[in-house]
Amino acid sequence: MRATFFNYEVCMRYQARLIKTFVPAAAMLFFALAPARAENFVSLVGNHPDAAADLAATGAAAPGYRPLQMEIYLQPRNQAQLQQLLRDQQDPTSPRYHKWLTPTEYDQEFGPTDADVAQVSQWLTSQGFDITFASAHEGRIAFTGDVATAQNAFNVRIVESGDGKSFGNIEDPQVPESLAPKISQLAGLNNLYGTLWNTVIPDPPYNNNGLTNPYFGPTDIATFNDETPLINNAFNGAGQCIAVSEGSDVDQASLGEFNTAFGLPALVAGTNYFSVFPDGSPDPPGSLGGGAAYLEAMLDVEYAHGLAPGASIVLYAANAGTQVFPNDTPLVDSLKAAVSDTVHHCAVIAVSWAQCGEPSSFFTNLDAVFAQGASEGQSIFVATGDLGTAAPKPGSCAVPPRPPAANIEENAGSPNVTAVGASMFQANYDGNGNDTSTLADTRQSVWDVSFRVIANGRPFISLTGASTGGYSKIFAKPAWQNKVAGIAGKFRAVPDLVLGGGNLGGKETVTLLKNNKVKTVGKVFNAPGFWECYDSGLAQGNGQAAEPIFGVVGGTSIVPPQYAAIFAIIAQKTGQAQGLINPKLYAMAKANLKNPGTVGLVDIVTGNNAYAPVPGKPAHKGYDLASGWGAIDINQFVNSFISFVPATPAN
Repeated sequence: MRATFFNYEVCMRYQARLIKTFVPAAAMLFFALAPARAENFVSLVGNHPDAAADLAATGAAAPGYRPLQMEIYLQPRNQAQLQQLLRDQQDPTSPRYHKWLTPTEYDQEFGPTDADVAQVSQWLTSQGFDITFASAHEGRIAFTGDVATAQNAFNVRIVESGDGKSFGNIEDPQVPESLAPKISQLAGLNNLYGTLWNTVIPDPPYNNNGLTNPYFGPTDIATFNDETPLINNAFNGAGQCIAVSEGSDVDQASLGEFNTAFGLPALVAGTNYFSVFPDGSPDPPGSLGGGAAYLEAMLDVEYAHGLAPGASIVLYAANAGTQVFPNDTPLVDSLKAAVSDTVHHCAVIAVSWAQCGEPSSFFTNLDAVFAQGASEGQSIFVATGDLGTAAPKPGSCAVPPRPPAANIEENAGSPNVTAVGASMFQANYDGNGNDTSTLADTRQSVWDVSFRVIANGRPFISLTGASTGGYSKIFAKPAWQNKVAGIAGKFRAVPDLVLGGGNLGGKETVTLLKNNKVKTVGKVFNAPGFWECYDSGLAQGNGQAAEPIFGVVGGTSIVPPQYAAIFAIIAQKTGQAQGLINPKLYAMAKANLKNPGTVGLVDIVTGNNAYAPVPGKPAHKGYDLASGWGAIDINQFVNSFISFVPATPAN
């Protein structure tokens, strides 16, 4: 078996760029030649990548003719009032409790104004940039220019590697003092970042074998996690929509195969399926090296639809292939579109991908987008990641080289989202490959897998994954995590919840010895593995379609669309959006610590999320940094969440 672990490959590819031999050259301080400034300039703090320091050591300057595609994201106005509104919306004693804004109302109270956009755009034009897109409603301005123009305008040095593939600004950019408070992030001055696709896909795929192999599909999830009573009573997300944030479009033929295999209603464009492309029509699925982005999009649509077949799916897709520059903006742009959409304003959003190598401003800017969604009543579910405690630190794409440098993927650290990880278990199946096991008779543990084949004393095959958990380095502990046993310190802890997600579990090392002998230590198992239908050609990332096939996937990526579907059902059943669920979730969990099962919480007390060489966080009774509050019994949780009323203000 050959395994492809997409997020690890991407991290390593971008790090490899930084260790190449750089061409020596005298540093060219373009900003020193800039004309005198009529206004004081201030730095946009946290807007340069740490990895640029490695390039700066060589003194290699990026050629002035290199074209750059940049974006400025604008700050919301009245931020103190916005934070108060978010607190009031979660306080049952407040008259503003669950009184959600519309996107238009958000614009009027907190969004940047047309005058803000015009002021920033006029300054960019005066500096020689060309504006390609500007919207106060979406809070962003896209523009182009070359390196020399950017260095002069933003008072930075941009340096590059000897092969010209990697470049970055080594200082925070500067802008006029009057503009700085309006700007949340400036993107596009570097390409020292990577995209994390939290999906594990073993090869070869199981090509249309009737799906009788023992892996999970939507019907198996309904059996195992006790969703069937809801579906049988027509609580299937009808009248709701589920937003999925993606870096690629999907192909309808493979979606049709999946729906047929699991008896799901067809997805019909304009009826129960919609596409929104915030940066214009993306390239064909799987093109420009975007095989991982395509596979992620297929997985999210299939499982959001699979668990809430009555809901509409809205795909917000931007280009995020590995050959696309800049590819640090698609994630933000897709989410900006999802929270700003006045036509399809979904109550729930699923986010299964992340960025590495980004400075702190990227994540605080993303948090502002999440805050807008929360104010509008959107419940946003974000995958914690597949790197256990060894996620790259902000500004890096490298797994920490040694303990105790534990990190999380910081987009899941936002206090305005629900961070969801993965659990694992061994299921039972009948002769047709249908699940017969349930929560009641199956023990779950933290998702953790390590499979290695050693040949000639060296790793020949390696597959490693674990559900990410730990503490944010950026976001402070929110009020709803106060006085929770298992959460220490002053920073946001993740995850909040988990659900079955691993495709393999356990630890196994196979050593190939002389004389055709094999030594095996440990064991891996299906845990439980999830069917995905995708085009075998598009999955290669060259944009060449072939035929739909069924493969087996896993990872924390599959969890956000499932929780989004579950809360679409809650929105259907209650007739209203829930917004950020964490204040109510934590209050409900703390009120039922002695018997969490009565509210549908499945406490996970075994396993840990170690990812070599960083030690893992162990699961234990109550909240822990490996499984949060645990997994859920869907039927019991849905009914308990709806009926639970916090005894005290949520915040």
